[in-house]
Amino acid sequence: MTPVIFSPDVHYIEFSIKYLTLCGLWNPYKDYRKWLYDIYTIFIVVFMYFTRIDAYFLAAQAFKQNFLQETLIMFLESAFVVGIFKIINILWHRADIEFIATTLTWERTLLCSKNVAVYRDQVVGETLRISKKITLIWLGLVVVDLVLFYRDNLIGNRRSIDDLPLGLTFLGRFLQKLNFFVILAIDYSTLVLSCAIIMSNDCLCLTLMLHIETQLKILNFRLRRCTTQTTSYFNPNQELIMCIQHYQKIFRMVRILQRVYGSLLLPQLLSSIILISVVGIHIFVTKSVDPTDPVSAGVVIMTLISGLTQLGIYCLGGNNILVESDRTSVMVYDSYWYMADTEFKKNMIIFLSMVENPLSIKAVGLFELSYVTFKSVSYITYN
Repeated sequence: MTPVIFSPDVHYIEFSIKYLTLCGLWNPYKDYRKWLYDIYTIFIVVFMYFTRIDAYFLAAQAFKQNFLQETLIMFLESAFVVGIFKIINILWHRADIEFIATTLTWERTLLCSKNVAVYRDQVVGETLRISKKITLIWLGLVVVDLVLFYRDNLIGNRRSIDDLPLGLTFLGRFLQKLNFFVILAIDYSTLVLSCAIIMSNDCLCLTLMLHIETQLKILNFRLRRCTTQTTSYFNPNQELIMCIQHYQKIFRMVRILQRVYGSLLLPQLLSSIILISVVGIHIFVTKSVDPTDPVSAGVVIMTLISGLTQLGIYCLGGNNILVESDRTSVMVYDSYWYMADTEFKKNMIIFLSMVENPLSIKAVGLFELSYVTFKSVSYITYN
């Protein structure tokens, strides 16, 4: 398959930007449509999203006698509250996200050989496909999971507007004249869109982390050439200087990403811990999940998978950056740089001081996003 050739003016996170635009969180217009999109944002984020929060608050009170449904609804309520901070975070840090998106393509402006260009397009294309697939698969899981929440309305006898969360809000008075299944479709659609808004922040973070990891891979490929290329026309000092500049750009992107998402990671970890713990209580302690009812069990299992996926997305991206940056450090130390000329040695010593500590993303500067954190959180919640 012929690799896709990317120009420097093409953003690698274009798919994520379109996703945010659909959710009302990213205004791409500068003409009169800008104001129309602002109205769309107000309707989606302020009116519809906050109506869902009110709906689940009222639904939790209505289902007090059903412990399983009440706790699942309360978890949705907490996820929606955390989602408010995610929405504010994206709107507030738009300039930072745009800076990272632009800096990701900076390396394409550097001189490079054909081998570097081919490798770059190969790994960038692979990252684009992976990030897009993860986003679509996760959205698909959520769509299926949310259908199961309405199983009593679809196959049971609960077919009144008062049995739907949206019907408990002030909108119920305006919707009650419609057919029940029309109201059900509206309720389900608004729930899916609200969850998509919450997930858009997570998917954007994963996409940015995967592309930063890709930049580290490209850097390591260039760095390998610095210490192994022996042709007479090759200038290792010039290549090493470009590697240093590239690493400085990557370091700055990681710091900005830490600033954008660092404060959100702690509540995200706590939310995941609560979800996994609640599901464990239902399955092993209260045994409120009926194993003979595949739909009821499916709701709990799909909810657990969604929560683990959300936690795994952050830890996966953070771990990949940690591993690849550590590989950069090892590659520098293991090279035969001490056998090169004086100028190369001086530049390499500068680079050694820069890559001494691997790059990492931390929750409020305390908890490092890695596989170790993912395993620790999973272990703690079930013990």
